[in-house]
Amino acid sequence: MEGAVELGSEKRSYRYLTVSDRPLPAPRPAPSPAPIERELGRAAAYAQSALAPATRRAYESDWRAFADWCAPRGLTPIPATPAAVTAFLASEADREFRPAAATQSTAHQPEPSPYEPRTSSI
Repeated sequence: MEGAVELGSEKRSYRYLTVSDRPLPAPRPAPSPAPIERELGRAAAYAQSALAPATRRAYESDWRAFADWCAPRGLTPIPATPAAVTAFLASEADREFRPAAATQSTAHQPEPSPYEPRTSSI
C-alpha cells in the first residue's frame, strides 16, 4: 500500500520518496574558490570610469565636508545615522553651504532643445 508506514521497520515507503535509516553519504569537498582579483580589478576600473573627473572631485569634496563635520562631534560618517545627516544638512544650510555636486549640476545648463520653447511665455 502506497504511503503506508510500518512501525519499527527499517524502510518506509511513500508514494514519491523512499526513506532509509542508513546515514547519508558525506558531502563532497567543495573545490577551492576561484580567485576574483581580475574581476575586482575590472569592477574598480568600471567604477573609476563611471563618473567624470570633475564630478568625482565634487563628490570627494562633499564627502570630506561631511566627514570633517562628523569628527569633532564623535559621529561615524559610515554608516551615517539619519539624525547625523539631517543635522549636517541643517548646519550647512545655516552657513548657506551649497554642495559641490549641486553647484556642478546647476552651473552647466544644457543648450535648449530645438523642440522646446525658449521662453516660458509660449
